[in-house]
Amino acid sequence: MDKITVTKDALLAKLKENRNTHEQVYKDAVEKYKEAIVFYLKKALARAEKGKKVNHYISVVEPTNNLKDYDRVIGMLEMSTQTTIQLDSNEYSQYVLDDWNWKDTFSNSSGLYGAGRFGYSGYTGSAGSASVSGISSSSEDEELGSVFQANDINLQD
Repeated sequence: MDKITVTKDALLAKLKENRNTHEQVYKDAVEKYKEAIVFYLKKALARAEKGKKVNHYISVVEPTNNLKDYDRVIGMLEMSTQTTIQLDSNEYSQYVLDDWNWKDTFSNSSGLYGAGRFGYSGYTGSAGSASVSGISSSSEDEELGSVFQANDINLQD
């Protein structure tokens, strides 16, 4: 099938739903990213205070934000006077199935922090609940430390 025709309202609703999911996954990943940076810096400070070697380069992937792609398409549709819209298979994949050309990169960067770890289709919650305020529990260390292990950063004493 080369093209399909959909109602503008149905397409707008689906795009807005996909945008909201993307925004939530992104926000959750950014929070976990910030926690990971603080976690690393606290660990590095502790190592420095003990006189141990500290890696001065933080190699942590920042989550990517692709909301502008949703906003552009939503804006175009909202301004359109048409009541039905034709979609080709590529547009259908992006707008309805939420399978954009950047999705793998987004899923990988947000997945490092637990947000949408298996892609974000059907995402239902926050990126996780670990807190690093005191870096007190080993499960927090393991969860945030895994971000640095994935990026080849050694935090061992």
